[in-house]
Amino acid sequence: MLSFLLVFLSLTSPTTAKGSPDVVSGCADKCGNVHVPYPFGINITSEISDPRCALNNSEFMFTCNSSYNPPQLFFGENMPIHNISVEEGTISVRIDAAYNCYNNTGLINNFRQSIGLGSGPFRFSDSRNKLTVVGCDTLALMEDEAQSFGSGCVSLCGTNMTLQGSCSGFGCCQTPIPQSLKTLNISLASPRNHSRVWQFNPCEYAFLADERTYNVSELQLSYNPFSPETKRFVTSDVVIEWVVREETCDAAQSSSNPNGFACGNNSNCLYSVNGQGYRCVCKDGFTGNPYLPQGCQVIGAIFSIMVIAFLIIIIYKRRRKEKNFLENGGGFGYVYHGVLADDTQIAVKKSKDLDKTRLNQEFQHEIGIVLQVNHKNVVKIIGLCLETKVPLLVYEFISNGTLFHHIHHKKYQILAHWKNRLRIAAETALALDYLHSLADPPIIHGDVKSSNILLDDSYTAKVSDFGDSMLISPGQSDMATKIQGTFGYLDPEYLMTGNLTEKSDVYSFGVVLVELLTGEKPNSSERFGDKSNIIQYFLSSLENHDLHQIICFNVASESEMEEIGVCADLAKQCLRISGMDRPTMKEVAEELGRLRKLNQSSWKHSQNSQETKYLMAESSYSIENGTS
Repeated sequence: MLSFLLVFLSLTSPTTAKGSPDVVSGCADKCGNVHVPYPFGINITSEISDPRCALNNSEFMFTCNSSYNPPQLFFGENMPIHNISVEEGTISVRIDAAYNCYNNTGLINNFRQSIGLGSGPFRFSDSRNKLTVVGCDTLALMEDEAQSFGSGCVSLCGTNMTLQGSCSGFGCCQTPIPQSLKTLNISLASPRNHSRVWQFNPCEYAFLADERTYNVSELQLSYNPFSPETKRFVTSDVVIEWVVREETCDAAQSSSNPNGFACGNNSNCLYSVNGQGYRCVCKDGFTGNPYLPQGCQVIGAIFSIMVIAFLIIIIYKRRRKEKNFLENGGGFGYVYHGVLADDTQIAVKKSKDLDKTRLNQEFQHEIGIVLQVNHKNVVKIIGLCLETKVPLLVYEFISNGTLFHHIHHKKYQILAHWKNRLRIAAETALALDYLHSLADPPIIHGDVKSSNILLDDSYTAKVSDFGDSMLISPGQSDMATKIQGTFGYLDPEYLMTGNLTEKSDVYSFGVVLVELLTGEKPNSSERFGDKSNIIQYFLSSLENHDLHQIICFNVASESEMEEIGVCADLAKQCLRISGMDRPTMKEVAEELGRLRKLNQSSWKHSQNSQETKYLMAESSYSIENGTS
């Protein structure tokens, strides 16, 4: 049986680069931590590039600079790339913000930002980016190179304030950018020369920011990149949209077109709404890379290969099955760790022995959710199979186990220090805020707990297991459902009413915060004697100002203890009996983000110059920085 499966797998596997079903065979698919799918290719600085690897060698070949550790992929010569999406037709880069800095005499440092995307098929995304301005006496202006348009916004405030929530015009403002934009000049001015605000707002900033990832609380009015405590310039994520060719779908598919049609089999041509051009997408029922000849394949056919690989693993290691089984597999199944033939590590979720009709309903429910989710702190789904006797889901493998394991087994030292506990809490809060606020439609997780928070190679938190998740329709704030979840983490209001709300996730996250602070399981009474559980003991300790007696890790300084106190108070707010009295996950995420900034304020960030100098890119991409 095993030999048959191995032969079958070798016959059915597509011919692609090792581990890379969306690049040309024999071509590199990664630069550092960035995956580079076709039609793009990689020009490694120490090697000669292969023109087959990119659809257009002059426009779609990006440089991988191996002098960085890890190697860094660049758009042109000076824009670091951190994500390329074939499905969305986007490239995400990081760019420095424009700034003016002042003291009591007036302007002392400034930097104007001039960004050019060249003549290729690239444009700034008008749907994702906004001009964002931070300052208390600040006017920001933007225009293209030809000065065919101009726009801007004014940000004012008379006193220092904490930026959070949305940009309102007080301390922060935002304005959209136009479509078809390839060049952008950003400049700043201060109507009163910052004379009334420089002491609490020494610098003002203007930059493009991706609405999906930008958090207002990350940059406060008091931030000064020239301060000895910081020495780090402000950067932002910017989204660039691309088309495969700058022509219409009709012209592209014409037999007389000298360029040919870029879309592969089983794909559709999609005309761009942001300037001229088209890109390709797989037809409904197909998945893969639409720019490769056989890139779009039937979903079931692709994932049957993964299922076969999974079966090979199970058969070969049946006698050591317990080593593959991972506890806390979720509301409806178990999770196995496997390795595909191309050495890709995967996690395969297998449902428990229940009625198959119910399983398929639950599986389809979870699939409908996870396919919508795209966030760095949420576990990604790789594939699925509903054609097997027992439904299977294939996820990216997260290597460092669950937060529950790290808290309670204490095998590793990652949680020995407060800064890591705070970081993991903040990352988890960002993921839940994304599910509540930015996913479309919004998602209630429904089973937030430490065993559903995984840690990857770099110990970054990733929220997993959407088995109990509920989609929220527009205008619907709560949903009546059967009681599901994990006792100890369940919202008491949900237990009483049966209505699962976003505030139910807030309560469960509050329990996770208590777990991180105390090192105790939610229903534990072993350490604290007569108290029935850790939640009650935690709240009692806060009332009696005895927090220092129940935290389970080393505190490095008095300032850290103050941060812990703020975090504990935040947990208390999350644990309020009435959901209406609890904060939103957005408010929780912003507060934890603020605490992280405070915690990181002592870190030293050295830079060799006061102004970043960019080189003009020979490949026609550039960022030009000027002073005035």
